[in-house]
Amino acid sequence: MALEGTGLRRRIANLFSFSADGLSIVLALIVGSLVALCALAFSWLTFVINNFFYSDYADSILGAISIGDAPSSLVIGICLVTGAILTYIATQFSPETKGHGIPNVLRAVITDGGKIKPRVAVVKTIASAFTIGAGGSAGSEGPIVQIGSAIGSAGGMLAGFKYDRIRILVGCGAAAGISATFNAPIAGAFFSAEIIMKDIHLRSLSPIICASVAANVVSSKLRGNEPAFHLPENYKLVDFAIEIPLIVVLGVLCGLAAAFFIFAMHKGEDFFGRLKIHGVAKILVGVALLLVVAYILPGVLGSGYGHLTYPGWHEAPPGTGAGPIDDILGAKTVGDLSALNYSLIALVGLVFAKAIATSLTLGSGGSGGVFAPALFIGAATGGAFNVAVVSAVPSLGGGSIAGPAAYALLGMGATVAAATHAPLSAIIILWEMSKDNELIVPSMAACVVATMIARRINPLSIYLDALSQKGVRIGHGFDLSALEEVRVEQVMARDFYSLELGADVRDSLLLLRESELEDFPVTSGEEFVGMVFVADLRNELQSAGDSTDPILVDSLVQSNAPVAHRDDNLAEALAKLVRSDVKTLAVVDSARGKRIIGVLTDAALLRYYQREASFLVPEDQRKSTRVAPVQKSK
Repeated sequence: MALEGTGLRRRIANLFSFSADGLSIVLALIVGSLVALCALAFSWLTFVINNFFYSDYADSILGAISIGDAPSSLVIGICLVTGAILTYIATQFSPETKGHGIPNVLRAVITDGGKIKPRVAVVKTIASAFTIGAGGSAGSEGPIVQIGSAIGSAGGMLAGFKYDRIRILVGCGAAAGISATFNAPIAGAFFSAEIIMKDIHLRSLSPIICASVAANVVSSKLRGNEPAFHLPENYKLVDFAIEIPLIVVLGVLCGLAAAFFIFAMHKGEDFFGRLKIHGVAKILVGVALLLVVAYILPGVLGSGYGHLTYPGWHEAPPGTGAGPIDDILGAKTVGDLSALNYSLIALVGLVFAKAIATSLTLGSGGSGGVFAPALFIGAATGGAFNVAVVSAVPSLGGGSIAGPAAYALLGMGATVAAATHAPLSAIIILWEMSKDNELIVPSMAACVVATMIARRINPLSIYLDALSQKGVRIGHGFDLSALEEVRVEQVMARDFYSLELGADVRDSLLLLRESELEDFPVTSGEEFVGMVFVADLRNELQSAGDSTDPILVDSLVQSNAPVAHRDDNLAEALAKLVRSDVKTLAVVDSARGKRIIGVLTDAALLRYYQREASFLVPEDQRKSTRVAPVQKSK
């Protein structure tokens, strides 16, 4: 009986035990649910702060200084200053919550093993709510992604996970944030995989999908299955033959708009970073400059859509108070936009003003995101383009092409794709917002073209550009700033096997099989001639079959194979490996012609990165083992 009881207890214990993968799924579901609740709490807090600032608070301040009927400019100025100061106070408890938070999430995933301080979730919620609620030009999506990532990281650390699984839970939190915000679970999963994780593997994708679905279920249950944006009935394209070329042109314009947005953000952070004044004074300078921009175009305040309202500064302020994005998406015709005072000049002005306003808000120390401003810029670009086309060719305004809403929607996706360099996520977000399969092809055209244009102008996304300003360069899943400090000759293998030009490959097969290399350098004396790739060698041996004829190295050598120089840094070598899709680089001594002195493999580079330059080594040890900076030989 005792044995039977022991067996029963063992079976019960096994029933409630999980493998590491199973525990990851369970935690992903928990993280997704918590992030959905936090997203709703953040939206509620932002609304409460906005309502308080522009009703009770403003009235009490104006009453105290005996101003009964104050101009809107004074009301907004008071609220922005108060919100900015409160944001500054909040961010002192967690400086990484300043600005748009996704770059810090990327940095944590690549360089810190996904470890994010738990207090980030609380501080980011409060700081961003003050910034956006008071009228700062920023979005709520970036903060929710950072909040969700912090929750995922905390869950992984509490579970005692190692860095790889903590990173996955960070991705789960990011996916849940997008899913809960946009009611878009598929887009949330792909956003996390494409931008945060930088890969799509089953081991990481399964928990991410579970978290995204859980967040969507909880959010829909509590908030209702409402779309992020309400679209009119006739937003669909009318004639693909006419409109696809127009969509391509729109993609070009959105790519240029996104490039300007990235440029404005870069300059804003650079400008305020150079100001040698106290943080409070810096954020007040930002508020003063924002007031100037908002006086000309008040629509730039806040995120640009949703339930937040800000006083108009003119007798007939453009829009209905729901926000410029809602106004443009609600316009069935160009006439509807004109009725709301959205002229072509006003729409173009909003494109530039929103980019500048966001750079002033976040660059000076505000807290928020850039996702919603990118949507805003895209909506204004799409609306302006539709107005321009109809104005240039009036016959198209009679229903021959779609109205402003369709072009604004496509512009939103294209601008987000171009700014984030994530076209797949943008395409899926558009599809989930519209639930219209007919928009897939035009959205693909617009997003891909816009991304190509933006990448041509700036190879860094808006997130990676922000990191580069802090001295962190990320590419191919590596912290390039760490790899840039190490010379190739410090990691290369000096003992290697090479093939001699003119030799028979069959004579060296045994040695080749024992070699750790997958690609083999070919030499003539000490001079490097080219590489023999194992795939070419395998194909040649299979073709030869039972033949005993010699297989000369000369027939297999690739003379245009990329090489590394001894004084190249590892980031340069990594770029050559990725760009050429090879696994081995011959290292040559540039000072002595093409004399080969070693080989560098992708495996050796990865081993070095994991051992010395990455989050696998504690920071104190990492500093003590850091090699000398690269000094190019003359």
